[in-house]
Amino acid sequence: MNDFSNIIHLNAILHDLSFEFLKKELLLAGYADLEPCHGDLFSVLFEKKVMPLTELAVCCGRSKSTISVMVNSLVKKGYLLKNKDPGCARTLQIELSEKGLKLEKVFISISQKMQSLINASLNEAEQRKLEFVLQRLANSFKINLNNN
Repeated sequence: MNDFSNIIHLNAILHDLSFEFLKKELLLAGYADLEPCHGDLFSVLFEKKVMPLTELAVCCGRSKSTISVMVNSLVKKGYLLKNKDPGCARTLQIELSEKGLKLEKVFISISQKMQSLINASLNEAEQRKLEFVLQRLANSFKINLNNN
């Protein structure tokens, strides 16, 4: 085995190329004001509809401050609504606006295009194996970071 693996480099290339793909697809669909990083946030809200800001951050795997910045930007652009929770004035509830709800069909279409690219390159068994290996690597890095 090589002393220096090419795995991290290839992962970075894949990340960059998928980011470019998403930017292009969003532009073609008329959503140039969105970034690929917004995808996790929208994905969660398409499923859950309304949720507290802190829970949204956990579901997206990002800090509360990062999600707050993203949410504020998307509220200004008209994709999200931010309301105080009637049960707790300190809790902010985040939900999709009408404009945000309309994005779901585009989101699904772009996701299907990405999955088609994956399916053209890897069979189902290869996809499952790759997911398993990548998850294992991610867990290994998380454990290492948490122990240091």
